[in-house]
Amino acid sequence: LAQAIEAAEERGYKVGRREQAQFGDLYRALGDRAYTAATRAQGEERAEDLELAAQHYEKCVTYFNGLNFFDSESNLRACRRRGETIDEELERLRPGLGLLDFIPLPLF
Repeated sequence: LAQAIEAAEERGYKVGRREQAQFGDLYRALGDRAYTAATRAQGEERAEDLELAAQHYEKCVTYFNGLNFFDSESNLRACRRRGETIDEELERLRPGLGLLDFIPLPLF
């Protein structure tokens, strides 16, 4: 469904505020799932899961940014904060190349 609506958006469909909030919630949940998977993984799989989580949180921010609909502002802040946390983790992973297994920062 998400892919179908995104394809429709590319063709000019305008998503309403409720749908926009629902997509923000969807990508927040997908980001949380990918981050949880990363905490259980090691090596390259961990880095891939973190990258996926970062992508989902970025989409979450895109959907919530400027929405001002119910609790969208708190969700926006949460997605930004979680994305920043993951970016910090990825920055620590990249220089070490072999140091992919470390104690993760708390997400929340």
